[in-house]
Formats: sequence, structure tokens, C-alpha cells
Amino acid sequence: MANQYGYALGIKTVENTVKILRVARAMKSKPPIVFTIQSYNPDLTDVSPVLVRKTPFLEELVEGSKWVKLDPVLKLSASWMSLAL
Repeated sequence: MANQYGYALGIKTVENTVKILRVARAMKSKPPIVFTIQSYNPDLTDVSPVLVRKTPFLEELVEGSKWVKLDPVLKLSASWMSLAL
């Protein structure tokens, strides 16, 4: 499925992230792996109206949207911790 804002680019990004994770997880030193998600209120009241006009794809980056969920192919560990700010 694609959207008008470059979903195909997102697929390539996830593929590259998986490659990096594979190397990091295989390292003897076991570096910390941190995932971040940025989302906005559904009514976009936490975003400047000017920013919404300049970057209309923000309308898809609202809380609960599939576009702000971590892709399951990243294989989060059992120790994954969610922290909302």
C-alpha cells in the first residue's frame, strides 16, 4: 500500500534499519538499541498551523495512525519499553 508522501521510501528505510540492527545485535558488546516515534494529537493542536500547511503529511502522523507504529520486521526484544512524553 502506498500513500502520496513516499511510502516506498519508508520501505527502503525499514530494510536498511533491519540490516543495521542485524549487525548491532550480533556485536559482542551489545550496544543499546533505541527506537523513537514522533506523533501528533489527532486534531493537530500541538503543531503550528504554518507547519501543517508546509508539511501536509503531518496529518498522517497522528497518535494511533499506522504511520507512527514501529514496523514488526524490526523484531523488538522482550525488554522493549515504551515511554510516552
